[in-house]
Amino acid sequence: MLKNHKAKNTLSIVSGSIINKYRLRGETSKILSYRMHRKFINNSQYERKKRNHAVIQKLSKSVQIFLERDENSKMCPGKKDYITKNKVKKQKRIMLDSLCNLHKKYLATEFAFQVSRTTFCRFRPFWVVAPKQSDRETCACSKHSNVEMICASLYNAKTIPTKKPDELLKAMICDEKGIGCMLRNCPRCKERTIPVKSEVNENLNKIITYAVWESKAEKREIKGEFKDVRKTVKIQKNDIVKNILKILQVQFTPYMKHVFFMRHQQKELQRLKQFLQPNELLLQIDFSENYVAKYESEIQSMHFGASKKQISLHTGVYYYRTESDALVKSQSFCSVSDNLDHQSHAIWAHLHTILLELANRFPNITQVHFLSDGPTSQYKNRNNCFLMCKKIPQYFKNIESMSWNYSESGHGKGPMDGVGGSLKRKADRLVLQGQDIICAGDFVHKLKESSVKIWEVLEEEIKDAKLEIPNNISQVPNIMSMHQVTWSKKFADKLFLRKLSCFACKFDEPCIHYSLKPSVVLIAAKTKNFKKQKLQSVGGTSKQEQYISPNLTLASKNCSDMELSNVSNVSSFSLDEDEKNTIPKIKIISNILLQTFERNVKETKGLCYDCTFSLNIQNEGRKCFDCSRTYHLKCIVKHHFNKNSEIFLCPTCFRK
Repeated sequence: MLKNHKAKNTLSIVSGSIINKYRLRGETSKILSYRMHRKFINNSQYERKKRNHAVIQKLSKSVQIFLERDENSKMCPGKKDYITKNKVKKQKRIMLDSLCNLHKKYLATEFAFQVSRTTFCRFRPFWVVAPKQSDRETCACSKHSNVEMICASLYNAKTIPTKKPDELLKAMICDEKGIGCMLRNCPRCKERTIPVKSEVNENLNKIITYAVWESKAEKREIKGEFKDVRKTVKIQKNDIVKNILKILQVQFTPYMKHVFFMRHQQKELQRLKQFLQPNELLLQIDFSENYVAKYESEIQSMHFGASKKQISLHTGVYYYRTESDALVKSQSFCSVSDNLDHQSHAIWAHLHTILLELANRFPNITQVHFLSDGPTSQYKNRNNCFLMCKKIPQYFKNIESMSWNYSESGHGKGPMDGVGGSLKRKADRLVLQGQDIICAGDFVHKLKESSVKIWEVLEEEIKDAKLEIPNNISQVPNIMSMHQVTWSKKFADKLFLRKLSCFACKFDEPCIHYSLKPSVVLIAAKTKNFKKQKLQSVGGTSKQEQYISPNLTLASKNCSDMELSNVSNVSSFSLDEDEKNTIPKIKIISNILLQTFERNVKETKGLCYDCTFSLNIQNEGRKCFDCSRTYHLKCIVKHHFNKNSEIFLCPTCFRK
């Protein structure tokens, strides 16, 4: 360091502002070159203070990971929900609390760094933003919303000390992390009630207004007919403060259970991602909102009519770790199809390509985990459980165990939602640039350069996947209360049910923490034996008794001579009987008018399993009693089955 005043003055003259002031920089450089200038400064032992970039980068990364957690921010799924900065485009995330509260939470959970609020705010990623009016929630949880709206009304009426349900929850229990306290089983805090202000006794009979989401039935006229429909509406109600406090107290017990389940699932799945092993895979999947096909330019009838086609998108992210990697890596993927079916068989048709690729890339995988939300029509049903046990061992030959984990109801948003929004945004940009995207093939072809793995699922693949589901699969009891189902190769025909996700217990035995009752169920197809009834042929004129299904008679009631005379163009028919367990062949010489078959037939929605055309009022049909497949009336008669019988069995089920 420079110790005397003379040395400091010399240094300031040579390298300071005096030379610049008198414009002598050029002359000085001739005498003292840049190298000599740097050498002079180095010899002066003057050291610049260096910033610790490594620590700053670690701190910045820590704040980013903390704010990107699903418990602190939520991913926006829309295709327009993105932010661009310095040519870097990111899907937007909305903070679930203020930066002040998030900073307090960061200091309480992250002990490696203790930073000020200013530094914490400075390291906030640019794509994690505070909510605005335009960022209104359209997938909010009904339980959270109802409790929050009631708390806000009571707080405005100066009845309770805070309008935040989480703060009321803390005042009512001993420990937020204790399952006994959150489920109201703790002997010390189960009798606690919602805290109220001391001066509230004067306002207990005051009438105030509060809002609540409710589902109600109403009659609606559709094509000239009145039908009962259910819709969810936000209702404004008026009541006295005393009654509203009772309503909140009743709703708070299931709300506390809901909050505990939500936090537990988020914590366990975050831990699973963090400590994922090289022999494990994690797939987080969900259906994205359908993409509406678009042309570069459209005529008016196309734009405002019902001619717009939709494309189904099944998005996901898989996580993995290799032996040489210290961090968990991820890859986004998306399957696209013109078939809008979102049932369990369609899910496995969408997953086929990515599972095949993962099985080839990671042949030593022994454990697979799935994470999704819990709609009963898609992931949380017995068909999906059956297909999981059947399909995964076919892809991964060394598989030993697997689990399917469900998020708490209303809290299933994740990174896979951003995948769908990103792809749809890119597709819209291509349409604006003059390209048409009118089908799944166009969507895949135009976006194949994306970093997201994308492929098309043909309609035939989804139909073939549906045929793999047996007619009768064993029921899974308490499936609505289940948040994790596990399978083990040791017990290939059994499933282990758990109320909450648990990765501390083995997958081949009941969980000692969160097991359901029953904790073990058999997952297999059941067979039903229908007794073939002994019937007579049409009109009771047959001399021999026929062992025929009720569906094989030409009419459910014996037709009189008057009714038979009204059937035109019938020359003759005969019944050829083989063995008792075979279907008799009914020979009809010419077509029969279906006038007598159009009575007392209920409308059936869906697609005909025989001709694959839709069922509507004009083309009514019947549903098979065994496999629930639907058929047109004309297709039933084509197979010589009677549509008016009480129990209808399709040809496949009848042959069993």
